[in-house]
Amino acid sequence: TQMRGVTNLVIIDDRVYETKMEARGARPKFWIVGEKSKGVFFDYPYQNLLFKFSINDRSLENHGEVLYSAISKNCKARCVEYQLANYLDEKNQLHHGVVCPSYKNNSKQYDISGCDLTHYTYNLNATNPANLEVNTIDYYLQAITQCTSIPHNSPLLSLVKNDLLKMAIIDYFTCQTDRHWGNVSFLFQSFSTNMNEFETITTTDAYDNGCCFALKKEPAATTFFNQLRKARLDKDPNNYNSRIEQISHKLQPMLGIKSSLVKIIDKSSLQDGLDFANKLEYKKLPNWETTFLDELCEEVIKNPYLASWVQNIQKNFSFQKVRSDIEKQGDEIPEHVYNLAENLFEYRSTKFFNYLERYRAKVTTENTFTPSKKTKENNNYSMEKQ
Repeated sequence: TQMRGVTNLVIIDDRVYETKMEARGARPKFWIVGEKSKGVFFDYPYQNLLFKFSINDRSLENHGEVLYSAISKNCKARCVEYQLANYLDEKNQLHHGVVCPSYKNNSKQYDISGCDLTHYTYNLNATNPANLEVNTIDYYLQAITQCTSIPHNSPLLSLVKNDLLKMAIIDYFTCQTDRHWGNVSFLFQSFSTNMNEFETITTTDAYDNGCCFALKKEPAATTFFNQLRKARLDKDPNNYNSRIEQISHKLQPMLGIKSSLVKIIDKSSLQDGLDFANKLEYKKLPNWETTFLDELCEEVIKNPYLASWVQNIQKNFSFQKVRSDIEKQGDEIPEHVYNLAENLFEYRSTKFFNYLERYRAKVTTENTFTPSKKTKENNNYSMEKQ
């Protein structure tokens, strides 16, 4: 899509739209404000669209957004749809970026990020945030019940948890390293009836996914690709396996299940108020993978829906289909980016499926009834009495 800007207006397919700046996030961006009819947005592409500029020429995040979106679609997980786009401004300067629709379906919805949710919970509890596992799925579920009218036993929370678990698994498969608390959000909507008012909640579609597959900085992606290509040419499986394992371990996900994979430490006073979220530092844990896989596998085994979803990926996912979908929407991604992404996805997904198989076997063995020595002695005593 090519857009020409004319003083807070853009033209798409010969139709003029207003624009609105967006301050959130690291990358410059603006909204293309779609037409409205009685408060309801028209369908894509004429609803609200967000254009995100490339942060610099050395970043491949635009390709990461498109790849993650296509992979999520093939995995049947929720994700904002991204497409590569160019913006031609009023000075005739061309800017590269991506365009995506809003994850809101109507004007009555409002969103709360994981960061804001943490802030609200922090204020309610007056707790030392250093002791909170703030970027975990379990924490967000608990925070939702503390900050909203949604009860802890609401079936809506089970749906939210399923979406977050699917996001965590795809983050692992795609080496997503940027799922901090500002890149996790929830959609709320209030409804009124003759009897009472009630509130619903869903997760938003996954967004800001461009830091997958080491694509935040082009030099890193190229270096990793060259290292894997060289290891392949050596025709030594051990060399290749060692190299891809080293690369994979560096690309640590942020969102955890029960344990924080990335510790968030408060460096500020408890009285810093709204500055709380801006005065934190991340501390990555070196042993994140075992903890993360154990917790993921535990959730998959006890959740039939999630287990079926994982099994469908294992049987039906095709990276060739991902390529085909991206090409059909007219986007061009460099071949070395495809190759790097495919190698890392195959390594991570294979590792997860093998780990899940071993974990399931371990749980089955532990749950199999094995009479203890004392039980055997009691049984023998009963037999002798008879």
